[in-house]
Amino acid sequence: MLYENDTQQSEITTIKLMFDGEEDGEHFKVSGSANGIAMMISDHHGNLAFPGKHLNQSKLNSDMQFNYRLNLIGNKDVIRSGDLHLTLRFRIDYN
Repeated sequence: MLYENDTQQSEITTIKLMFDGEEDGEHFKVSGSANGIAMMISDHHGNLAFPGKHLNQSKLNSDMQFNYRLNLIGNKDVIRSGDLHLTLRFRIDYN
C-alpha cells in the first residue's frame, strides 16, 4: 500500500491500532444511569484492548479486516440497570 506525502511516496508496511476512551480500571468506562458496568474490547484472538494503549503491531496487507468484540462486564461496583453510553476513539498509526 502506498501513501502519498507531499512530493514523495513511501511504502506503508506496519500498523498499530489503539482504542481510547475514559478508563474504568483496565476497561472502558460507560456513562448513564446504569452502574457497575464497564466495556471490554478484544480482538478475534482474545487479546484485550486497554484504553490509550496500542494493540500489537501488524503487517499491513490489502485484504485486512479489523474484527473486535465489545462486551459489557461487571466492574466490581453494585450493578444497577439503566441506560448507558460510551464514546470511543479508534486510532491507526502506520509506518
